[in-house]
Amino acid sequence: MARSQAIFEWMFSLAQQAGVIGRPLTQDLFQQQRADGKTEEPGSYRLSYVSVDDEGIDKEAIEARYDREAQSLKNLQVTVSNVTTFPALHEWFYSEHRCYSVERQNEMMYPQEETYGLDAKALRSY
Repeated sequence: MARSQAIFEWMFSLAQQAGVIGRPLTQDLFQQQRADGKTEEPGSYRLSYVSVDDEGIDKEAIEARYDREAQSLKNLQVTVSNVTTFPALHEWFYSEHRCYSVERQNEMMYPQEETYGLDAKALRSY
């Protein structure tokens, strides 16, 4: 969940800086606006994160996935430090991100260890 949350917060913060969306509407801000009789700001948003349990996935696979997610979060931090504007995010997302780059779609067709850098145990958890 930590990596997913970091991704969404990064992407939405860049969109907000670019003026594409409004500011995040925290629960405190929402309650204050309601108390003041105001409606939500145009373009404001609220993100919620809901995790699920690991029931039904074997322990080795979960441990491997947690290791992989921790490494992926470190990799994301490098990307975040290099991709600092909304236009740069758009370019990176569609030209370099393995899932969304058209040039890299062939890598997604074969979920194998050498493709993702995942060991077989972690692959079982995705």
